[in-house]
Amino acid sequence: MQGNGDGRGQDVLTQGAEVGQVVVSGKGRSHRQLRGRRTGRYSTSAGGIHGRAGEPRRLLLALPEESSMPLVTTKPLVDKAFANGYAIAAMNSNGGNYDIMRACLETAQEMRAPFIINCYAKNARYAGMGFVAHSARWLINQFAPDIPVAIHLDHGQTFADCVDAVRAGFTSIMCDGSDLPLEENLALTQKVVEIAQAVGVSVEAELGQLLHG
Repeated sequence: MQGNGDGRGQDVLTQGAEVGQVVVSGKGRSHRQLRGRRTGRYSTSAGGIHGRAGEPRRLLLALPEESSMPLVTTKPLVDKAFANGYAIAAMNSNGGNYDIMRACLETAQEMRAPFIINCYAKNARYAGMGFVAHSARWLINQFAPDIPVAIHLDHGQTFADCVDAVRAGFTSIMCDGSDLPLEENLALTQKVVEIAQAVGVSVEAELGQLLHG
């Protein structure tokens, strides 16, 4: 999308590259959403996009090639680890931090070890569920394309957080209703499981009351 300053725009994404949501601001605030399918080749031109104070902004619209190892849920990773007597590293990404995720993924690739990218729900909400999920996918493609990796929401305490994470592309959800009475916790967890199972996302639950501190 190339904005021309009057709220109109011209599509410049070609070859059907997969993208998320692109917001272009100009006079009248033109908003467009571009979606497509990845074809392996793409061409973009984002020059001339203007935001506040008329400053040009460049937007990267296309993701790189698909990795040879697709994203996985945590269940097959944990099942295999349990059966073979080893553990899987699950590092908190601090809201999709580039440096943390890159370092972890490069290490996973070097050691040929499966990995879980964790993101604490409050950090994910602050950064944006979509930002975390898409950043993680891009980095996986770049730095751990041959390794099974899951993107896991850590301590999702509300139904909205869990559902938003599923919609954003997380492959695993932790539903943490441990602060609720047991019956309410069970009801919340069941609702999350029904949503997640429909799209093949695994769910971890915290049932019962846990001490904090």
